[in-house]
Parts: sequence; structure tokens; C-alpha cells
Amino acid sequence: MNSHAARETCRIFGNLGDNHNGDPELAKQLVGIAISAGCDGVVLPHRRVASSYTREALLQPAPDGAHGTTTLGEILQAKELSSQAIKELRDMCTGSLDFIAAPHDLESFEDLQAVEPDAYQIEAPVLGHVPLLKAVASTGRPVFLVAGACTEDEIDAAAAFAGKDSVTLLHCVYAKGVDPASTALWCVPGLAERFQLPVGYFGLEQDIYTPVAAFALGARVIEKVFTSDKHLAGPSHATSLDRDELRAMVASLRGIEQAISGDAPRILLPAELESTQDFRPSLVAACDLSAGVTLDSSMLSVKIAPHGISPKLIEQIVGRRLVYDLQADTPITFAVVEA
Repeated sequence: MNSHAARETCRIFGNLGDNHNGDPELAKQLVGIAISAGCDGVVLPHRRVASSYTREALLQPAPDGAHGTTTLGEILQAKELSSQAIKELRDMCTGSLDFIAAPHDLESFEDLQAVEPDAYQIEAPVLGHVPLLKAVASTGRPVFLVAGACTEDEIDAAAAFAGKDSVTLLHCVYAKGVDPASTALWCVPGLAERFQLPVGYFGLEQDIYTPVAAFALGARVIEKVFTSDKHLAGPSHATSLDRDELRAMVASLRGIEQAISGDAPRILLPAELESTQDFRPSLVAACDLSAGVTLDSSMLSVKIAPHGISPKLIEQIVGRRLVYDLQADTPITFAVVEA
């Protein structure tokens, strides 16, 4: 078995999704939440609706049914952020977080390219958008490919177009109402072995523990959609992590980083040395013993005690004389025998 590297690290991204509701101030609030939670980056999905969808698609009723006769196009249009708002978000991230741009069309790619993001993300709905993949690859920036609702052949093709040397795959079950049992985390090590690429996990389930399991399985990027308030209007807020959940997930992942790092031999660890209940097998008097007696093995027994000489050192005790009287069951220490 290969030993772990000196430190196994995890990059944690908060995905804004559409949870900014098209409001630049709410978007800034979300970035602030990601910073305070200890995230390493934020992902901003961005689309120019007219460039992303056909007119027929935009005229469809809103899919969640919560907006009466409002069309999909009107809902999406209301969630568009201006180029100025994107620039302000990018400036807010500089020095604090990586800004990962997730364009859904070539026009939105141009908007995002103008602010020089740290990396790009290709989300599941546009994994087959070859012109977009090529445009992203031309930047030379790192690329995160969300491998959701796709086959291995589609992943292979997308990675090739995006520039395989710069790609990290993010396993994702791209569906509504995903529960932990449906997350197929076996794909994390499976994708790493199949494609020989770094692999992460983009989880759409509502809990914070599945990402921890994904990290333990080898995911070195963890991404979750989050919100400032689960009760805000919009289809994704209720199923996103809130600020407390995001903070708790980050803390859990940082703890697991510590737990699985290192390759030293098994020794007594600091927490074990500091334990206040350090009960161990010890040599004890098997019967009442008088000072001056020469100890032999028949006078000694082994019991659990809070102190005393280890049974492994019995050969160093047999043949020595007692300095003090000892009652039965009293632990033997070097202080009670002649040097």
C-alpha cells in the first residue's frame, strides 16, 4: 500500500448557482459567507440567456411551477448579473478566494474572461458544448469539468477539448432530490483510475457528510451550492447549504485533512500521551511483600493500572530486592526496588 503524502489537502469551493437571484449585493453577501467559512474558492455560473437557449426553450413554463405562468426565459433573465457586478465580485475575491468562472455560452465566456478568473468550470449542462470547451482551453487556465449526466466517452471527449493537462474532473450526480445513497461515490476513485486525472466531487445532496466521505475516497476538490437563506425565493435555496452548514462542512473537511495526513511509523501520539486515563497493563505485587525480599516471577502479577512498570520489563525487575513493604495489587515501580 502506498503511504500518504505528508499532507493530504482539499480545495473547497462554494458554488453560487443562481442563489444571488440576480442581485449584485446578495452575490457579494454570498462571497463574504464563503470567505468567512474558510472556502478556497467560489464558482460563479453565468449565462447570457439569449445566447444559451433557443426562443422555444425560453418560452417554456418555469420548471418548478412556483411562478405561475412565468416563462423559463423570464426567470433566467432576472438572474443575469451585469459585467460590472461580475467585476466587483472578482475584485472582492482577489487575495481571499479563487474566482472560478462557469460560463454557459460564448457570450458569457467573454464577460468572464474580461475579469481574468483564476480557473474555469464547465458545468454538466454544457459538457458537450465544444466551442465553449475550446474557448476555455485557449485561456490556458485550470479547468474543472463537472462529470454529471454523462458517459465516460463524453467525459473523455470533453477533457480532450478542454486541454487534458489542465483538467480536474468533478464527479456529480446531476439530478434533483439526490440523497446520500444515490451519490455513487465509487465514481471518485473510479474516475481517477480510468482517466488518470485529478478528481473532485460536486455534491447536490443536502447533507454535509457525503463530501467528507468523497474526500476520504480521494476527492481533492469539494464543491457545494450554498445560500444565505434557505427561505429566499428561488428553486435552489431550500436545497443549498446555508452559512452554518457551509462552515461546518469546511471544518469537518479540515479535520479529516489532519486525520489522513502523514506517513510516520505508528508511535504514541500526542493525544494519547496527554490522556488523563492512561491505564495500561502493569506489574503488580501478587501478594503482600516485605521489604528486603528478592523478587521472583511468582511474586508478580499483571493487572491494568494507572501507573507501574510494563510487563515487557519483567526481566529487569526479577532478582532485585524490595526497598519498601508492598500490599497485594500495588503496582511495581522502579522507586520500590533497589537499583
